[in-house]
Amino acid sequence: MGRVILFLKGMEMIMKKTITMVAMSLAAALLFGATQLHAQQLDGVKSMRGSGVAADDKADALKLYGGANPGQQRALYRSITDQPPMISHALPGFDKITLTENQCMICHSVENYEKRATLKFGDSQINLVDIRKKASKVSDSHMTQVSVPGGGKKNVLDMARWQCDSCHVPQVDANPLVDTTFKGGRIAKQ
Repeated sequence: MGRVILFLKGMEMIMKKTITMVAMSLAAALLFGATQLHAQQLDGVKSMRGSGVAADDKADALKLYGGANPGQQRALYRSITDQPPMISHALPGFDKITLTENQCMICHSVENYEKRATLKFGDSQINLVDIRKKASKVSDSHMTQVSVPGGGKKNVLDMARWQCDSCHVPQVDANPLVDTTFKGGRIAKQ
C-alpha cells in the first residue's frame, strides 16, 4: 500500500509540473500573438511628419551652428516670455562641459563677465574685444551661497545649473521637421 501511495504522489507532482509547463507555454504563445497583432496594427500609423513610424528619417543633413566668434555678435531676440537666452555665437572649439570644466564661465561668470577674455581654441586663441558690452553675467537665479573657511558666505554657480546648454541652446538655420503655425513675438533682451 505504501508503494501505491508513493507512486500516486509522484504522479501528482508530475501532473502539477506538466500543467504548469502547459499553462506557461500557452501564456507565452498568447503574449507573442498579441505583440504580432499590435505590430500589424501599427503598420498603418502615420507620424506627424507624414510618413510611417518605421520609415527612414528625412531630416536635413547636420548643420553647423551659426554666429561669429564669442563677443563679436549681438544677443538674439527671444520669441517667448521667460525664454532662456539663446547662444548667439559659434561653438567650434568649445570643449564639452564636464564636472570640473565649463568654458562658458570664462566669459559669463560673475568674476569674469566684465573683463577682457581670451579663449583658447586648440593651438590658437581668440582675443575678445571689449567683452563688457557683449558678455552677459550668469543670472543670479543660477547662484547659490556656500560657506567659506573663516566664516562668511560666497555666491557660486549652483551645480544644478552647471550644464548651461540644457537650457541655453545655439542656433542653426534649419527647416522645421514638423509644420508649425507658431509666430513668436520679438521680445527685447531684458
